[in-house]
Amino acid sequence: MIFETADANEDGSCPTGFTSINTTTGHECLKVKSGKEKEAAFLESRRYAAMLGATSEFRKMEGITYDADSKRLYMSISQIAKGMEDNKKYGEPNDSYDKGGRNDIRLEYNDCGAVYALDIESNSISEYAVKNMYGIVAGIPKEYDENSSYANNSCDINGIASPDNLSYITNENILLIGEDTSGHQNDLIWAFNTKTGKLQDRIASTPYGSETTSVYWQPNINGFSYINFVTQHPFGESDEDKILNPDDVQSYVGYIQVK
Repeated sequence: MIFETADANEDGSCPTGFTSINTTTGHECLKVKSGKEKEAAFLESRRYAAMLGATSEFRKMEGITYDADSKRLYMSISQIAKGMEDNKKYGEPNDSYDKGGRNDIRLEYNDCGAVYALDIESNSISEYAVKNMYGIVAGIPKEYDENSSYANNSCDINGIASPDNLSYITNENILLIGEDTSGHQNDLIWAFNTKTGKLQDRIASTPYGSETTSVYWQPNINGFSYINFVTQHPFGESDEDKILNPDDVQSYVGYIQVK
């Protein structure tokens, strides 16, 4: 065994010598057994990191990509909920994700997700040490009228929804954002301008019920540049009634020649 465990006190605190954390299993009071620090670091990384002061409240982290132009990382979080809220669950009061923890992250529930930037710098530990984290674009929950042609969308069609895969186009200040969402009836790939902070274009759309995956920027293949991506499981998550041909459910790999 790596940890000693103890029951929490009536006030929710842990007995002396035990560290209070909250992970996917809930509130725990833990102590690393003597000489087991290395095992804890590699076999119980989430718990041990929380004990040392790292947050365990992030949820649904997805794609990450590097912007060499600005020395910045971009990361997508497809849903802001549960541990990322302030003693809530999907917007409703609930302390199960913060009880016993530090409640580090206190954001409003957003089922449509967001993309974050992380500036990096060189220090004594790494050339790529993250020094901050901030949102650059978020989806906007929206309820459309049931008679609207957009009625099956729960995120604003003019914004992102459940961002997943990311890729950065070097020297162009363009971040590619692929969706994996039920918030849009058709999942999209967006071009986001990192200089203006604006969604610039929708560059691809998937069939009903499918997600975009494997969005990559290929800067030089025999002198040409491409964006490639995959359409995964068409009609697999919704709109099965719209299948007209068995071949419609096949996945596809596609590409766009840029220059």
